[in-house]
Amino acid sequence: MKSTLVVALLFASAYLHNDRAAAQTGKVRATVPFAFTVGKTLVPAGTYVISATNNRELLRFESRLQDIHVAVNTVPEYYPTSQCKLIFHHYGNQYFLSQVMGGSVMGNISLPVQPAEKRARMQTELAAIPGGETVLVAMR
Repeated sequence: MKSTLVVALLFASAYLHNDRAAAQTGKVRATVPFAFTVGKTLVPAGTYVISATNNRELLRFESRLQDIHVAVNTVPEYYPTSQCKLIFHHYGNQYFLSQVMGGSVMGNISLPVQPAEKRARMQTELAAIPGGETVLVAMR
C-alpha cells in the first residue's frame, strides 16, 4: 500500500513539474519608453522580455532590473497575424496596455478595460485634453 502511494506521488510530482515547464509559450522583447499599467500593476519604462502562459491568463514582464508577474483576465484571440507589437491606450500622461500581438510566437491577447483606465479616459474627456489615442510599440 505504501509503495503504491509513493509511486502515485512521484507520478503526480513529475506530471505537475512537466505541466509547469510546458506552461510557458514563446517570448518576445519590447522596449517601452514610458511607464504603463497592466491590469492593476504600474510597470516602469524599460526593456522587457514578455511571455504568457499557455492559457494566456498570466503575463510576465522580465527585465534585467526586475521581474514583474501580472495576473490579468485576458481574452485570447485566435486570428492569425505576423505582427509583433504592444498596443496601448494613452490618456494624458497615462498609458494602459490594451493588447499584446505576439504573432506566431505568442499569439494575440486582449486585456479588458480596468477601472483606472475608465477614470483616466473620463478625466481626459472632462478636461478637454487631447488624448484617447492608441500607441504602438514594436516587439522583436
